[in-house]
Amino acid sequence: MFHRHLLLATMLTVAAPAATWAAETQFGGQSTAQWGAQGAQRNAYREGYDRGLRAGEVDGRRGSNMRFRDQPSYRQADLGYRPEFGSRDRYRAEFRSGFESGYRTAFARYSRDSWDNDRFDPARRNGFDDGYEAGVKDARDRNRFDPISERRYRNADHGYKREYGAQDRYKAVYRDAFRDGYEQGYWLRNDDYRRG
Repeated sequence: MFHRHLLLATMLTVAAPAATWAAETQFGGQSTAQWGAQGAQRNAYREGYDRGLRAGEVDGRRGSNMRFRDQPSYRQADLGYRPEFGSRDRYRAEFRSGFESGYRTAFARYSRDSWDNDRFDPARRNGFDDGYEAGVKDARDRNRFDPISERRYRNADHGYKREYGAQDRYKAVYRDAFRDGYEQGYWLRNDDYRRG
């Protein structure tokens, strides 16, 4: 009985440091015991995917070309990284993979080629574009998130023409789209300005 316990204790004494050394060697010299390699990769992919979704939606709604590689978040690819995740290069690869997937998904969903007739509404387009620009400006100037305080949001008649129909309807659609655009511009670009 004593020999079994001694043998077990000896095996654990030898095996535990060897397993730790192997994990540190495999994952960039840093221990991933807390997160595990799969957990770190999932975090990187998820972070990239979420940011790609936002960027793809913005570009799709704006009618831009699909250019996810030009996005600052994609190029940097270490948003959300923590040293306990292990190799930064591995994190970046997973982040970029997730970003591309999220971007393509959202871009296809929101690009003007796939919009229904309601999305061609001039009020929606004008409101989104104006809101996006205001959100980017507020993020760049480090102002608080507040789309309602914007003059164009309050007036809600920028770009209105009589041929578009009732002005009240235009204003309601414009304000809704303005909030969407502002949110996209503010949160997407705010991450870039905080890091820069």
